[in-house]
Amino acid sequence: MKKTIWLSIAVILASTPSLWAVEEIEKIVVSAVKTSQKASKTTSNVEVIDESVIEQRGYKSLIDVLADVSGISTTQSGGIGQQSSLFMRGMTGGSTLVMIDGVRMNDASTTDNKAILENISLDNVKQIEIIKNGMGSIWGANATAGVINIITKMPKDSFHAKVELGYGSHETYTSGANLSFKDAKFAIEAGASRVSSNGISALAPKSSEKDGVAQNTYHGTVSYKPNEQNTLSLRANKTITKANFDDTYNTLGADDAYSHSDGENRVFALEHTYNDGEYESRLGFSKSKGDRVVYTTSPYGDGVNQYKFENQNYSWINRLNYSNGTIVGGIESSKTDGFQQYNTYPSSEASYKDSGVFLSNFYHLTPTTDIETNLRYDHFDKFEDEYSYKIGLKQKDIFTPDLDLRVNYTSSFDAPSGYQMANPYPNITLKPSSTKGYEIGFNYDKIFDIAYFSNIIKDEFIWKKGLLWSDPYGYANANDDTTYNGVEISAGGYLNDKLSLNANYTKLFSMNELVTMANGDIGAKLRRAEETLHLSMGYDVNEKLSTKLLATYIGKRKDMDYNTFPAMPKETGNYTTWDFTSTYEIDSNLNLSFYLKNMFDKEYQSVYGYNSDGRTAEAKLRYQF
Repeated sequence: MKKTIWLSIAVILASTPSLWAVEEIEKIVVSAVKTSQKASKTTSNVEVIDESVIEQRGYKSLIDVLADVSGISTTQSGGIGQQSSLFMRGMTGGSTLVMIDGVRMNDASTTDNKAILENISLDNVKQIEIIKNGMGSIWGANATAGVINIITKMPKDSFHAKVELGYGSHETYTSGANLSFKDAKFAIEAGASRVSSNGISALAPKSSEKDGVAQNTYHGTVSYKPNEQNTLSLRANKTITKANFDDTYNTLGADDAYSHSDGENRVFALEHTYNDGEYESRLGFSKSKGDRVVYTTSPYGDGVNQYKFENQNYSWINRLNYSNGTIVGGIESSKTDGFQQYNTYPSSEASYKDSGVFLSNFYHLTPTTDIETNLRYDHFDKFEDEYSYKIGLKQKDIFTPDLDLRVNYTSSFDAPSGYQMANPYPNITLKPSSTKGYEIGFNYDKIFDIAYFSNIIKDEFIWKKGLLWSDPYGYANANDDTTYNGVEISAGGYLNDKLSLNANYTKLFSMNELVTMANGDIGAKLRRAEETLHLSMGYDVNEKLSTKLLATYIGKRKDMDYNTFPAMPKETGNYTTWDFTSTYEIDSNLNLSFYLKNMFDKEYQSVYGYNSDGRTAEAKLRYQF
C-alpha cells in the first residue's frame, strides 16, 4: 500500500500545474479572531466546508465531515450515533475547541473535556470553519490543537422554504424543514430535522442485535436591524439524541438490548453588532448546556450514569481596520461547570471561572508580507493565570509568483475538565497543560498546500494509579513532555470544465513513542492513524447531473484489547474504502441525490471490537425556494 500512497501523491503533484481553482468570492470567516473578516486576513490556514459540500458528500453527522479533513483522525464505536472521538494533528479531543456559532460545546463532565460529537447535528449548517494550530491566543482554553466552528445559516432576503426527505440502508430516515423571512429591518428563521436509523450492532459480530439512533434538532433565529450599522440577534438550538449501544461489561456482549443513552444539547446566543465597515463591535452573551443519561446493566446490577455540562460566556469584541491592517481586541468572562454521578455514589462535580482579555494585530508590512501577532491573558479562580500568544508570518510570491509561505508559532493551554478536577490524585492540584507548537507551510495558487507541524505538550493530564487495587488513583499532570508532529499535503482543482481532482494526505510521526495514556498504562499513541489519504474525482456529466468518486486509505493504527489481561495491542488500520455520490437537478428548486458508501463492503474496525458500517445506500430529495 505504501507504493500506492506515494504513487497517488506523485500523480497529484504532477497534475498540479494543470489544475485551476474555481473562481469564487473569498470566504468570510469568524474563527480566526472572533469577528467577521476575509479568510486571507490571518496567517493561519482556514479550511471551510460549506453546505454544498455537506450535501454533495451526503454527510449525516459531524464525525463524517471531520473524517475527510486532512490532519484529523476519527474513530467511532459502531455505526451512526455511536460514541466517537477525534484527534486533530494527533492530539486528544479535549485539545480541540468545538463550537456552534462561537459557543463552546466541549463537555466538562467528560474525562478529557472533549465535545460529544455524536450529539451535534448538521442541521441548518452554513459552513464549518477549521483551523489546525494553537488558537489559545484568541479563544482561550482547550484550543491547543485548533478550533472547529459550526456556523449556522442566517435568513436571506424575502421568503424562503426548504424541505428534504431521505431513506437509506438500515432503515435510515432523514427529514427536515426550514422557513425563513427577511426584510430591511426584521429577519426570522425556524426549522427542524430528524435522523433515525435501526443501525448495526455496535459490538462485533455485525449479525447481533442492532443499536439504533434517533436525533431531533430544532433551531430558530430572530434579528432586528434598526439601521444600516446596528443588528440585534437571538439564536437558539436544541438537539435531542436517543441511542442504543453495547456495553462491554454486559454479559450479553453484542446482544445487549438494554444499554442506551438519552442526550440533550441546548445553545443560546444573544448578540448586538455594530458595523460601519471599518469598525465592528460585538457585545454578546451565550450559553451551551448538555445533559446525558447513560443506562447500563451488568452482573453487578443496573447502572445510571448522569453527565451534565454548562458553558456560559459574556464578551465584548472589537475590530478596527486601519490603512495597513486590522486590529482586534476583546474582553470575556466565562464559567464552566461539569457534573457526573453513577447511581447514588458521590458525584464528581467541579467548576471554574475565567476572565480573559486578548489583542490581535494583522499587519501588511509590504505588499507581499503579512505579520500576525496575538496575545491573550486568562485569570482563573481555581488555578494559575495563563498567557497565550501567536506570532505568524505570511510571505507571498516567494521564489515564484503565486507561491506563498506561512510560518506560525503558538503557545496555548488546556484547562482540566470538571471531572478531572473532582478526581485528582491524592495531594495533587491539577494545573492547566501547556502546548508550544509551530507550523511551516507553502501554498501554491490555492490549489496545492503542504505543511509541517510540531506540538510539544507539557503537564499533560493523565490517570495515575498504582500496581495494586488498594493503591491510590486519580488525575495528575505528566512529568514527561509529549510530542506530536507530522506533514499534511492537499491539492485540488479542475482539470477541465467537467473533471475535478482533489486529494489530501496526512503523515503523523513518532506514533510508536511510549506515553502515559489516560488509563495509566504505558503504551503507544492509540487510535490515531499514522497515515491517511483521501482522493476524490468529480465529473459534471451536464448542467444538471454531477457525480463524484471518493477513496479513503487509513494506514497503521493501534488499539488495545481490554478484554484480556494484560491488555494486548491490536492493529485496526491498513484498509481502503470507496464511495460514490451523484446529484441530479430536476429543476431550479428540486434536486435528487444518491449516496453509496463503502461500495465494496470493506470490513474494518476503527475501535477494536466495534463494527463499522458496511455498504450503505441512501437517496435524498430536496426542495427549496
